[in-house]
Amino acid sequence: MGEKIGRRMKKLYEQVVFERRVLLVCTVIMFFAIVLWLVAIATEYWFIVDGGDGIYLPKTKRYFLSSHAGVWRTCRYTFVNATGIGQKHKSHNGTDVPVRKAVRSYFDTNCTAPDMGKKKKDPTFDINVMNYSQAEAVFSVITVILMVLGFVFSSYTFKNPRYMFKRTAGALHFLSAGASFTVIEVVMHTVDYQRKHVPYMYPPGSTHSFGFSFALAWLVFISNLIAGLAFMIFSRKRKGKKAPTEELGMADEPAIIGR
Repeated sequence: MGEKIGRRMKKLYEQVVFERRVLLVCTVIMFFAIVLWLVAIATEYWFIVDGGDGIYLPKTKRYFLSSHAGVWRTCRYTFVNATGIGQKHKSHNGTDVPVRKAVRSYFDTNCTAPDMGKKKKDPTFDINVMNYSQAEAVFSVITVILMVLGFVFSSYTFKNPRYMFKRTAGALHFLSAGASFTVIEVVMHTVDYQRKHVPYMYPPGSTHSFGFSFALAWLVFISNLIAGLAFMIFSRKRKGKKAPTEELGMADEPAIIGR
C-alpha cells in the first residue's frame, strides 16, 4: 500500500516539475516577445508599397518610387524631375519674358508622422488614415503594458504557485494577444483603405507587401497565445491528495480574508 502511494506521489511530483518547466519556458519566451514587440513598433517596416520604376503623382509633381510604414511614421521615396517651364522673368526693358529654368533632378526621402495640423494645408491628408494611425499607436502601448504585467505575474508564479496567480498571468497573456492582434488587423485595414481611397499614399499600379515588423508582430501574437493557454491549462488546483507536497497543497487552499 505504501509503495503504491509512493509511486502515485512520485508521478504527481514529476507532473508538477514538467508543468513548471513548461511555464518557465513560456515566461522566458514572453521576455523575448516583449523585446520583439518593442522592435516591431519602433521600426517602419510593417508594410511596403512599391511603385516599380516610378508612378507620376500630379499633386506633388513627383514620381513615387516606394514607401514603408510603421506605427509612428511613414517614409516615402520619390524622384523629382525638376524642370521648370514658363516661369516669368523681368527683362532689361521691364517686360515679362517667359524663360525655361533647368534644375537638376534628384531623389527625395521623406519620413513623416501623422499630424492633425496638416489637415488644412495638406491636400493629401486623410482623416481615416489618421484614425487608423492613432488606433495603432494606442493599442501598441496597451500591448506593451499588458505584456510587462503578464511577464511579472508569470515570474511571480514560481515564487507563489497558487493557482489564482497562474490564471491571472494566463488572462494577461490572452489580453496581450488580443491587443497585438488588434494592431495587426488595423494595419491590414490601413493598407486596404489606402489602396482603395488614398492614391497619394498607394498610387494605382503599385503593389504592397508586409515587412519584418509585421512578421515580428505575428510572432508576438502567437507567443502570447501559447503562453496564455499554458498558464490556464496548468493552473488547476491541487489540494489534499492531489498535491505532491504539503507546500503545494497549502498554496491552493482557500484563503480567508478578514481581521
